[in-house]
Amino acid sequence: MSAARALLLAATVAVAAACSSDDATAPAADPAEAALQRALAASPHAADLAAARAATARYHQVERAIADGYAAASPCVSSPAGAMGVHYVNGALVGDGVLDVARPEVLLYAPERDGRMRLIGVEYMVPQGMWKARHGAALPQLFGQAFEPGPMETYALHAWVWRHNPSGTFAPFNPSVSCPAGGAGAAHAH
Repeated sequence: MSAARALLLAATVAVAAACSSDDATAPAADPAEAALQRALAASPHAADLAAARAATARYHQVERAIADGYAAASPCVSSPAGAMGVHYVNGALVGDGVLDVARPEVLLYAPERDGRMRLIGVEYMVPQGMWKARHGAALPQLFGQAFEPGPMETYALHAWVWRHNPSGTFAPFNPSVSCPAGGAGAAHAH
């Protein structure tokens, strides 16, 4: 077993233990979770993806995200390619211009039928002007992935670390996510 896979396994066990003992709303093990675990473990950046999961495990309860400075900044965003969910943005993290796998600027939630929000992924975001001033024309990267132009003149990268995305771990839209009837269209630029 490679060191990255061993680290992923250890982080997954730790996250599962933390979620089961501390968070009754964490997703239960199911075939979709197994597919997600396989996709994350197969990534050459498995250790960083495990770090993103470990750092955001406490946000299965949206109230914890709000207490830590995240705020709902969009309706449920969808397109024919799938959905992104509701974006909870931490403005202080966006404004610091620092990209850190353990400190995502945006948390992605899917609205549940009972009104609760289910954590499904994260998004990393940095203002384009700030990035260009510090780093020139090179696009930001995390997990070996280049960011894309995002909303409001930002660069953005999605990472589906809590919901399997058949389109890929870093695809902007996830066909396994849907918005409730009457949800927003693709208001998020990609």
